[in-house]
This record gives sequence, C-alpha cells and structure tokens, in this order.
Amino acid sequence: MRANRNCRLLVFLFVISLLVGSIGLPVSAETTKKLELYVGNTTAYVNGGSVKLDAPPVTQDGRTLVPVRFISEQMGAKVTWDGAKKQVTIVQGSKTIILTINSNKVLVNGKSATIDVPAKIINDRTMAPVRFVSEQLGYNVEWVAESKKVIIDNSKVPTAPVSIISKDLEGEKVIIKNNGNADVDMSGWKLISVEGNQVFTFPDGFILKKGQTVTITSGKNAYSNPPSVLKWTNAYIWNNDGDAAKLADSEGRVISTLPQVETFDIEPLI
Repeated sequence: MRANRNCRLLVFLFVISLLVGSIGLPVSAETTKKLELYVGNTTAYVNGGSVKLDAPPVTQDGRTLVPVRFISEQMGAKVTWDGAKKQVTIVQGSKTIILTINSNKVLVNGKSATIDVPAKIINDRTMAPVRFVSEQLGYNVEWVAESKKVIIDNSKVPTAPVSIISKDLEGEKVIIKNNGNADVDMSGWKLISVEGNQVFTFPDGFILKKGQTVTITSGKNAYSNPPSVLKWTNAYIWNNDGDAAKLADSEGRVISTLPQVETFDIEPLI
C-alpha cells in the first residue's frame, strides 16, 4: 500500500512539474507581419487571412489614409483617443506619436514634425497617412498602383543599427550614426530628401565604423573629409520649411527616417 501511495505521489509531482514548466515557457510571438489593404475595400489581409475593416482606405491629395487604430494595433501599438483635443496617441515601446485631426503638425516623442496630409475623420473613423505611421513604427510600406493596394510589411525590416540622429535644414547637414557593435558597409546606401525627391548615394566601399558618425553636407559650404564628412553637392537640397530625411540600404529597404523638426519651443497641439 505504501509503495502504491509513493508511486501515486511521484506521478502527481511529475504532472505538477510539467504544468509549472509549461507555464514558465515563453510563448513565441509572431515576429513577422504582412498587412494588405485596398483603397475603397473594407476587406484587408493579415498574413494572408482576411479581416473586415470598419472603414476602407482612401486616397486624398496623393496620399493614402487608413484606419489608424487597425494598422497601429496590428503593429503592436496602443491607441488612445482624446475627443476634447481631437488627438490620437499611438504608443509603441519608446515611440509616442500624437496626431491632431486636420493638423499637419504631429508630435513624435515630444518633437514637432510636419506631414503633408493630416489625420482626418471620415465616416466617423479616424484615418491617418499610412506611410508616416507605418514607417514611424518600424514597418516598410509598398504601393501597388495597378491594384490600388498598400502592403505594410516588417519581414524585410533590416536590423542594421544605423540611424539619422540630426538634420540641420538651414546648415544643410545630416548626421548619421552607427549605434551598433560592428562596422556597417554602406556601399550603395541612399540618403533621400523626401520633399525635394533628391538622392545622395554612398560611395562603394564606404564603411561606417561602430559607434561613429558621418555627416552629409550640401549647399554652398559643403565639403568632404572622409570618412567623417561626405559632400553631397554645392546645391541646396533641404527645404527649410520642412523636409523629412530617409535612409535606405542598398536593397532599398528603409533603415531610418527623421521628420522635419521645428526650431521653436514646442507647445502642446490643440
């Protein structure tokens, strides 16, 4: 009898250990996500599965607006609405984005930025520029004109720890930093003036050392002092009234973006 009780006790303890162990195991989160939305269509696709939207994407002034809550939450962000201020706040990790309805001014981590098409309320749903929000949250955006399809994808988001850390519109200087622990070959990478649609291509063999910066200069005072300073052109590139900078790798994948930041003291948007 005692042997049977000991046997049952051992089995019981074994089962409990399995349950505890399974509870302690981390659940593997889905690391890649692909969203497909069609202008004028309330059916979207998330990793191939269909999802019904409350409102379809629309195009206005050459920009595609999508339901902000849907895309933000699909990207793992939290969305809150302040009806009194008509503001949408999107929070993902350390990134906070505040958009005000019908305002071209947004706040990104407390800094004022300018977007060409503001967030709007359409058919009682808050719609936001898909490219701005998606890229701020670390996703790539592709537009397929033939089918009027927007593809939002993080499977191709690179892990290169390179970012645009500052942009002097009047001084015509952009500073890029390698924040990682390894050198990065930036051959064929591109720095893009979004407003002016002008492109600087990094020369073949250019290596940005770990922890180091490179300054891209333009305008009448442009100069070159490799590897810390590279000259783009003596022409004026940046729109002083507001021009976002974008950094893409040699395969065209967006590595970093930096919206235009106002030089005056930032006040809360109302």
